Amino acid sequence: MSSRSPNISNPLVLTLKLDSIAFEILNPLRQQHFPPKRNFLPAHVTLFHALPGDREPAIRETLQTLCDRTSVLPIRFPKVRSLGGGVAIEIESPGLIQLQHHLAQG
Repeated sequence: MSSRSPNISNPLVLTLKLDSIAFEILNPLRQQHFPPKRNFLPAHVTLFHALPGDREPAIRETLQTLCDRTSVLPIRFPKVRSLGGGVAIEIESPGLIQLQHHLAQG
């Protein structure tokens, strides 16, 4: 059990865990094409970027329950898209979209 208290001022970022094959392909692409000044994270898929930090225990519980009953989701990465100051790889996964909508409703 963690002794730290929930932090209201620090929003949480929720990312999807990539399998090792996807990570080994995507991370070198990120290193090569993402602006070095802003590239302080390895390759990742962001599901939510500003969840309330004071809700961390409830969020963890919800995610654990969801992970326990969700199988591996098939995901395709069909093409690269410019973001102006960097690049992103598009994602195709109806199951992941459904999961993200479910979490957003919760």
